[in-house]
Amino acid sequence: MTHMTTLDTMPAPERLDPRLPEVQQQLAKRTPHGGYVVPDAALVVAIRAFDARQNAEPRNRLFEVLVQRARPMFRKMAGGLRAHPEWVEDAIADMTMQLWKEVLDPKETFMVQNFGIYLKRLAVDQFKHTLRNEGRLYRTNEQGQVTGRPDHVPAALIDSLDRAPRADDETNVATDLIADANDALGDREAEIEADRILHFVRDPLDRKIVTLRVFLHLKWDEIAAACGMSERTMRTRFEIARAQMAMGLGGRSALPEEETETATSAPTKRAKGRKTRKDGHP
Repeated sequence: MTHMTTLDTMPAPERLDPRLPEVQQQLAKRTPHGGYVVPDAALVVAIRAFDARQNAEPRNRLFEVLVQRARPMFRKMAGGLRAHPEWVEDAIADMTMQLWKEVLDPKETFMVQNFGIYLKRLAVDQFKHTLRNEGRLYRTNEQGQVTGRPDHVPAALIDSLDRAPRADDETNVATDLIADANDALGDREAEIEADRILHFVRDPLDRKIVTLRVFLHLKWDEIAAACGMSERTMRTRFEIARAQMAMGLGGRSALPEEETETATSAPTKRAKGRKTRKDGHP
């Protein structure tokens, strides 16, 4: 049997009967690049063909082969649940069940066209499904917008989103952090969530400022030196970024403290230089 890469070159499903010893050997063979001589998509086509003929034994045995090939991807995605081993097994079981349903559905054509991408998407979807079931993932509305706060936003970002600017911010860097010793999903999920929230900040420089301040705990003069700008500019851009992140998570946007002061004080300064008529009107 030659190396099969497209639907046109796949063998007839009957030639992939796993009950035949030569087929069993062929299913285990690898290409020089590490793939399988009999590709995953060929297994899907054969499974569907045996299912259409109500031939359960070869159908089920081929599916077992497909699951063994998919298991490394399943375990990789479920690894984000490693703090809860029981969740890992449940997630893998859900991934396997979903794979079974879609393999038997002839309308699912994408998995035959590109099984690798399909499998990764399936694993990601089921991983998120497990998180939702366990109350560990943010919720969205019908428009796909985030509603409420994600359960596992990194603690430092939660504080920077909720905390109003302080006049003595420079002398209280330590209070920018909240201990998060009970993060059940570990560093992996925190990194993913932090990256997602940071991308609500539109300007790359503002994202850099947030990273330096929130995660690396640099002081304002250090951030200013790193970015080549004044401390006041760093503070202002940080508060703009903070407002963008809060708004992206469903919160209300507000002007940074420095800009609010400028906006309210400017008319007063201009008024001092203007003459007032006797009737009290300018």
